[in-house]
Order: sequence, then C-alpha cells, then structure tokens
Amino acid sequence: MYRYLALICLVIGIAGCGGGGGGGGGGDAPEGTVTAEGYVKNFATGRGISGAGVRVGGRSSTTNNDGFYRITGVASGIRSLWAGANGYQAYPSDDTINIPDQDVYRIHDILLVPSSGGDNPPPPPF
Repeated sequence: MYRYLALICLVIGIAGCGGGGGGGGGGDAPEGTVTAEGYVKNFATGRGISGAGVRVGGRSSTTNNDGFYRITGVASGIRSLWAGANGYQAYPSDDTINIPDQDVYRIHDILLVPSSGGDNPPPPPF
C-alpha cells in the first residue's frame, strides 16, 4: 500500500514541475532579464584588471584574473554602469547604457585610468 502511495506522490510531483512556459537559458537569470558581460581593462596597458567591481543596473560582480565579468539578472532598458578597482579611478557612476532585450549582451570594454596619487586626469570619453 505504501509503495503505491509513494509512486502516486512521485508522479504528481513530476507532473507539477512542468507548465509556466518561458524559462529556458539554464535558469541562471529570471525571465525577462539579460546576462551582461564584458571586460574591465587598464587604460594605459589594455590588460584586464583582476578583482574590479562592476555594477550594471543595481546588479554587481567582480572580475576574474583576465578582467572578465558576467552579471545575470540585469533588466533590459537604460541602466546605470559603474566600475572600480584599487589603484584606479572609478568609472563614472552617472554613466548609463542601453541593455537590449536579449539573452546575453556584451558591454564595451570598461577602461580604468590608473591613479597616480596626485591630480588625476578625467577618464576617457566613452
């Protein structure tokens, strides 16, 4: 008797997993959002910056050893863009970027200017 009851519960549980539509993409990001990715690089050398913080539309991540970051769950539309790392001037916090409604969006390279300890020039225009 218990064996049949367990089998019925298993079948009902599996049947309840379907439905809802949409989904797709491996479940990393909620439906209606984008995965934003790109590189943070040293303006002077062009090399990736390890450990830089990146924030896109209120979602954030840290770069890997190559300066690459990936941020899931970013809503499409006009979003704020910021990046910073120790020893570098922060990328402007008032910059915005238009994130299109697609699975993955590659953001332009974010170039950070090394800090010199004195008067720092403004970051390059983007």
